Amino acid sequence: MFMWLLRLLGRQDDSARIAQIFSRSDGRTAGSRRKIDFIYHKMGVRRLKELCAGYSVWQMRMKRKEIPWTKMKLILLLVLMAMSATVSAQTARLLVHIGRFENDNGTVHVTLKDSSRKIVAEKKVPISNESAEVTFDKLQPGRYAIRVYHDENGNGKLDRALLGIRKESWGVSNDSLQTFGPARFRKMLFEVRGNTEIAISVRN
Repeated sequence: MFMWLLRLLGRQDDSARIAQIFSRSDGRTAGSRRKIDFIYHKMGVRRLKELCAGYSVWQMRMKRKEIPWTKMKLILLLVLMAMSATVSAQTARLLVHIGRFENDNGTVHVTLKDSSRKIVAEKKVPISNESAEVTFDKLQPGRYAIRVYHDENGNGKLDRALLGIRKESWGVSNDSLQTFGPARFRKMLFEVRGNTEIAISVRN
């Protein structure tokens, strides 16, 4: 038993040595004064008291690290709050004026896309005095495109006649409609910085 303790204490770290001594001795180690003195000599009074109080070396180290980690979490939280405030300060607002409707029936559907053709927002607004306005808030500065159509009958789509000819008014940003075929997306793009206003005239 003594040689086993000697080999164990000579090869392993402090926490593993003490744990194995007490686990393998089934409590008989505490009954031997010689073994207790041996452990005091090799490990030190402080380490043995820590074990008896239920603390391992690893637990003590983790306790010492709790305060710096708490400070780190607080610093990280402050950094994220600062970044969020910066992003909010950099967002833009877009006001769109849409005109030249033939009547005030139904609503106008507005689709906003970014430069990658991804839909950023879609809105449906009423028409008054043959015109309408729509606002997009908290946009990231960049290039955008808008497509609108007048939904007179409220069916939620742009009605077409034979051969795909549009029966309801529609328009795009920069008024870049073509006589034949769909509008080219790159010609619809416009810049949004800060508070931006644009105007779109629909084609009837």
